[in-house]
Amino acid sequence: KSNQPSTFIIGSLHKLKVSAMFNTLILLTVLCLSGNAQTLKSATASGWGGYVGTEMNAGNMRNDYSYKQKAAEQYNMAVAEYECKFTTQYAKGQWGWDDCDYIYNWAKENSMTFRFHALIWNIYNPQWLQNNEGGSGATYLRTQMRIHIEEAMNRYPNVQYWDVVNEAIKDDLSSGTCSTCNIYKQYAKQGNDGWQEDRWYDINKAGGNYVKEAFEIASSVNSNVKLFYNDYN
Repeated sequence: KSNQPSTFIIGSLHKLKVSAMFNTLILLTVLCLSGNAQTLKSATASGWGGYVGTEMNAGNMRNDYSYKQKAAEQYNMAVAEYECKFTTQYAKGQWGWDDCDYIYNWAKENSMTFRFHALIWNIYNPQWLQNNEGGSGATYLRTQMRIHIEEAMNRYPNVQYWDVVNEAIKDDLSSGTCSTCNIYKQYAKQGNDGWQEDRWYDINKAGGNYVKEAFEIASSVNSNVKLFYNDYN
């Protein structure tokens, strides 16, 4: 598998993730229509003024100069693949931001907008949180959610785009993956509310709504930034 950056496009508050094959089609279309060797970011800027971005992997960046070079040439926004997620808090109350800082600083150096991904996710949580070390229950989770969101947002006060919650909705049914059906209607029939039943879902089981609460916390930390819910398919 080559270390080719994947693409997402943002216009206003909308985001579209594009497959590797579609990436190529977009690039070829841009080049053919323009009549010259425009980059994706220059074509986007001249066309509709949005962002065209990619996720970046710190390991690939350190080991492959061409990976960084191609990304800087083509894109004007960058997000970290895994490096900024909750696992940065490797022990309770202890954070390791080196890889996240690395991508953030690289983006700044290349005049790219950095989008933080992601504050809360149903997976990729540290073991101490998964194993209820130091506490359990909805109140405990709410406290840890607030502590982590405050830590991250205060560390990067100049970041304007934040994925607050990532992939909270289930994408499969008990009868198998369903790519075309109405997920809400199907889950209503099954008596399931459609959430990923993860660590954070314990807040919902206690009568709360962890997605809503995460956004409320993030907004209370910085009400002047754009907050996103991120998902796929």
